[in-house]
Amino acid sequence: MLMVLFIPLRYRVNAYFGEDNRKKGRQGDYSISVKAKWLLGIVSAEFIYPDEGGGIKLFFIPVRKRKKTRRRKKSRKSKVKEKNLNKHEVKSETVSESQTVPESENKPVSRIKRKHVKNKKTKKDRKKHKGFQRNKIKSYYGILSSSENRGAYSFIKKTLIRLIKHSAPGEVRADMIIGLEEPCNTGLLFGALGIVISFIKGKYNITPDFYNKRVDGRVYIKGKIRSVIVIYHLIRIFTNSDIKKVTGQFKAVR
Repeated sequence: MLMVLFIPLRYRVNAYFGEDNRKKGRQGDYSISVKAKWLLGIVSAEFIYPDEGGGIKLFFIPVRKRKKTRRRKKSRKSKVKEKNLNKHEVKSETVSESQTVPESENKPVSRIKRKHVKNKKTKKDRKKHKGFQRNKIKSYYGILSSSENRGAYSFIKKTLIRLIKHSAPGEVRADMIIGLEEPCNTGLLFGALGIVISFIKGKYNITPDFYNKRVDGRVYIKGKIRSVIVIYHLIRIFTNSDIKKVTGQFKAVR
């Protein structure tokens, strides 16, 4: 059982954009496929967006099939139902027009008034809920930024950096041509990409296009995550005394 914790979860990401995506025979401007394997492929998962959906395999047998095809079948049935409902509504409107009763004219007006009052109440409730959430966020930020909880903040920051470094991809290959609407935005984007590339090692061939709006190319990412390291850091977070104090303060705010 302990060996299961040491066996890494391996993942691969392939993303195609523009002309490279069309060369693969797929429609649209982009497509992203994510594959993950654990226990030497006994447990595997695959997700392709936006065309085919996702699926899970256990002992190389599909456990959860892709739902995209099922959704398409449901959509066809729903279209038939909508057509039948529309026909029924047209018939009911013709019957109501032929049978004009003065008392029935007042009923829809009252219904409209009730709906209007309900909509007003829901808007007020939404505003109150948003204001309550903002106050909560402010109070949480105040607790984290206080001088008493600096130890918890620094500990969480260090552990998150370690987890990101551990789960970061071991191999990255990017061959891209990127151009935005304005040359200024393209320059800002490549400045941000330069910062990201400095942290993640890989083979990058990204060229800017300052004259045309385009996103063409391919990105390949490969990495692994060991569950032992993730569990170790989570145990450290839950057993830390400084973090226990912060969670107690958060509970008081709730």
